[in-house]
Amino acid sequence: MRYMSIPEAALLWRLSPEQLRKNCETHQLVGAVRFGYRWLIPADARRPILADDTPIQSAARGLRPIIPAPAS
Repeated sequence: MRYMSIPEAALLWRLSPEQLRKNCETHQLVGAVRFGYRWLIPADARRPILADDTPIQSAARGLRPIIPAPAS
């Protein structure tokens, strides 16, 4: 399995390294492991959806909308 570091994931997902580090420490990133003083994140991990993400921001980042479309 391939892993990426926090700075690599931060660039890929357009998040701050501090936010990613906090997500790793609180086990919100599935599969993240601590190796010495570094966190390693699986290369196929999904970007965490933050509380301040709006549907427009999520769509711009290539994520599914967090608010479902109304049924017609």
